[in-house]
Amino acid sequence: MSYVEEIREKAAKIRNSSEYREWRRLVILRDDRKCKICKKRGSKAKGIRLEVDHIKPFMLYPELMFDLDNGRTLCSGCHRKTPTYGNSFEHKQAHRQPIHPFLKGDYLTKINALPTAIEFEDQICGLTIKYKAANKTWVAGYGLTCRIPNLPNWSTESYTADEAIDSLITGLQMAARTN
Repeated sequence: MSYVEEIREKAAKIRNSSEYREWRRLVILRDDRKCKICKKRGSKAKGIRLEVDHIKPFMLYPELMFDLDNGRTLCSGCHRKTPTYGNSFEHKQAHRQPIHPFLKGDYLTKINALPTAIEFEDQICGLTIKYKAANKTWVAGYGLTCRIPNLPNWSTESYTADEAIDSLITGLQMAARTN
């Protein structure tokens, strides 16, 4: 089975689960059976089909898969216009890359925007992103794996990898403005 087929199979299992159907039902009820973008109310008679969109794609953010705040009701027309819709060019390109799902889509874009290494006190240290199982946090930073005495570690720590990477990007942007 190819990598893409494996991802599609996992997504199909999730979408066919009772937990997913309940999440979808609750999002539609919360949104009063209306598209959050165009405000059309779903109706079979009018041919307006409502769909539930993961604001942050569940394949990239599995911890938010059934979070009601990560769902929104959209009509099929508005849903197709979102950048993460299954038939969008960006979505297809992300799933064609033979890499771990963590390094796709938003994560890959963010990681590619970061320098691969930074110079500290005439020493060069690379970018590291790691999960700390002991306290269930993610750390993103530079100097984490360097074995140089007195070298400062420049890093951020958060409960999601996305937040740790975002915080690291913000820190680099702030440092660039002050230098």
